[in-house]
Amino acid sequence: LVLTKKGTTYIRQRDEEKFLVLFSSIWDSDFFCNSTFINGRLSDITMKAFINLAYTLEVNKSYEVKYIMDDYEFDLDYLLGINEYLKLLGLVKTDFYPAYTWEITKLGKLVFDCLYQREHNIQSSDLVRLELYRDEKEH
Repeated sequence: LVLTKKGTTYIRQRDEEKFLVLFSSIWDSDFFCNSTFINGRLSDITMKAFINLAYTLEVNKSYEVKYIMDDYEFDLDYLLGINEYLKLLGLVKTDFYPAYTWEITKLGKLVFDCLYQREHNIQSSDLVRLELYRDEKEH
């Protein structure tokens, strides 16, 4: 394994910059199409529906997925396809037993609230400071 110039640049970045690179890669229509088998037009609609969903959820409260899907414009394949990536970034938590439940973390709420506010032209800061999240998590 050999690090390229881009690799060493990535390693030197702050945690927030690394997070942004990863999240931006995941939160992309092409990535959605490939990971969830949803076509391009539907991926934009689904991403917007997901932002609206995340905006309405309370932090660290479990929701049964069957009830979430009834209210929003996406299906189980979509949620299963993107769930693992969001979980790896610490944005959501899931449980498959005894029921399939889904919850948004505090960091997830911050990120999706920023996306919601940008989508709806609400004035907000696009800055998510990971050190503030990290400090609260440790206490």
